[in-house]
Amino acid sequence: MTDDVSAGVCEVPPVFGDEGGSAHIICPYDPIYKSKSKYLLKSSTTYENSLMETVRDQNEMKMNRWSVNDDMTASVFSVNITGLTAEDAGKYCCAVTLETDVIYLYTHLIILIKQELLLNKREGDNMSMECKHHAEYQKVFCKAHEVSMCVNDGVSFQWIRDDGFSLSDETSTGVFTVNISHLREEHSGIYWCGSHIITKVHLNVTRVSDFFKILIITSVSVLLLMKTIMLLVNLGFIRKQTEASHR
Repeated sequence: MTDDVSAGVCEVPPVFGDEGGSAHIICPYDPIYKSKSKYLLKSSTTYENSLMETVRDQNEMKMNRWSVNDDMTASVFSVNITGLTAEDAGKYCCAVTLETDVIYLYTHLIILIKQELLLNKREGDNMSMECKHHAEYQKVFCKAHEVSMCVNDGVSFQWIRDDGFSLSDETSTGVFTVNISHLREEHSGIYWCGSHIITKVHLNVTRVSDFFKILIITSVSVLLLMKTIMLLVNLGFIRKQTEASHR
């Protein structure tokens, strides 16, 4: 462990998991604590209410969707959770009990929900997207190919507001709303929004000129198809007339 951990509390980067998938929480500790009991807590610093606990001389334990492993050689206490649900999201803590103190190592488990949003807009349009939020957790809204890129370099709301983005916070409803005005083609991309539960949003902004091009091409294609059908019908009629005149 680092010096910060030995002082009592340390926070490590968040862990991401897909809804229905699995997540792996890793808690390193100082080798001098390898014989001590370790606990996994959620949103609590009271180890009596732990979710899982290691047992001396038993390095691995399983309970329903949860399993823990204490690798004393590597000095790593790890937890694996399967069948992730939205309820699993939140703040977790690995704790090591000492004679007179408890050492905590915090992390956040962030769940990426299955339902993705696909938004097709035209340049100049306005749009809004709702993001799930809980008062205890930091809001996340950023544009990136992978959600992990939002952890340290997430776009701040101040920067977003200056670029046609604004935020409506409705904590009581469990959501915050991001509004984007006067959309431009460069706004297209993948966005991530939420806090402990994150939604993936695909935004596709089409140029107005491209929209009309598509409309024109579609219209011309329909007209050509209709003319072709009419031509084939006329050719069939002429053939019938010719056959009738030869009889």
